[in-house]
Amino acid sequence: YTFTIAPGVRGIAMNTTNSLGIADGSMGEKQLRWIERQLTRYRDELVLVFSHHTSTTMTATLPNPETPGERQYLGADLVAVLKRYPNLIAWVKVQKHKNEMIARRGSTPKHSFREINTAMADER
Repeated sequence: YTFTIAPGVRGIAMNTTNSLGIADGSMGEKQLRWIERQLTRYRDELVLVFSHHTSTTMTATLPNPETPGERQYLGADLVAVLKRYPNLIAWVKVQKHKNEMIARRGSTPKHSFREINTAMADER
């Protein structure tokens, strides 16, 4: 789904969970194409995408039972797609146990973005 963060700033939520119940994530073809359509649709807004998995934890190559027959795209695939959109400024996720920001450099500065990992709170 998409949502307004502020005037001129759009959020796009991505589902990176593989329904097999495995820890690592991936994304099916249909969802990836939907995200590309949203990035194009909101080309006049700044966009942040959100997910549970990081680019390094999207490594689930097993088929997702919710998207039978679809190719599963991994973190490196998603990074390559996101670099094509100059309106994308960040990919934010809560998954790792440390705060981290990675510069994902594209072919130009406008085709670059930040991958931001936010640490989960310790619930003890």
